[in-house]
Order: sequence, then structure tokens, then C-alpha cells
Amino acid sequence: MHVLGLQLAFPFVLVTAAISQAPNLVLNGSFELGPGNNITAPSLLMNGWFVFTGTIDQVTSWQPSAGARSLDLNGSSTGGIQQVVATTPTLPYDLTFKLAGNPDLAGPKSVRVSAGNAVQIFTFDSTGFSYQNMGCDPAPVAWTRG
Repeated sequence: MHVLGLQLAFPFVLVTAAISQAPNLVLNGSFELGPGNNITAPSLLMNGWFVFTGTIDQVTSWQPSAGARSLDLNGSSTGGIQQVVATTPTLPYDLTFKLAGNPDLAGPKSVRVSAGNAVQIFTFDSTGFSYQNMGCDPAPVAWTRG
């Protein structure tokens, strides 16, 4: 068994996260647990996640992908979260999440996601979306633990 660092950063909304290698290895993937708004780094206040930079908000006024909350990675400053997940060597893993952007700030937004040796940047254009229709896009990241 090995620990995997899962990081999500940049001004973006992350709605849900899960690593698919049954069972789900991500804790609090829909961000239901935690104090809510204005979680400032460094912080472990959002159960299962470490806020390592900036400020994040757990939002209830936006259309969530699952549960009642979404995550705004750009609270009062650009934020980032990470979680360490135990993995097994040579097994393939998939990180799946849905992302959208704050509709108050129309235009493209990007997020950098790293899981194991995989690093990807995803971009979402929030133009034309609303709190009731966030336009969540699925975003997969695949890697094999070496």
C-alpha cells in the first residue's frame, strides 16, 4: 500500500471527486463535511481535505453534482486542496470529478489536478451558466500506481 497525493488547485469550482478502484478511496468527495465558507490555508477543517493554499468556500447556493454542496476553489483568494489516498502498486486508478465555474465571473477558468504521476489542467467556460444550471462537466484523470 502507498499513499497518493491528490491535489486540486487554481480558481475553479470542483463539484465532486472520487477515485474509482472500488471502493471509493476519496473521503468527503462531495464536500458535505466541513465548516462552510472562508476556509483559509493551511487548514484541515474540511473533513478529509487539506487546504494548502489560499481560501476555499463550501457553497450551498450553486447546483451541486451530488449532495448539497459545491466547492469554490477561489474564495477570497485562489485556493487549493489535497488529500492523501492509500493505493496499491501496479493497479490502475481513475480519478473522476465534475467541474464548473462561478457564473458570476463569466469566461474560462482552469484547474490543475494531480493524482499519482498524472497531472492535467482542465478548463471550463462558465459563460451562459447560472447557479441553477452550473453546466457541470465530467473530468477524468487515469493513472497506474508504479
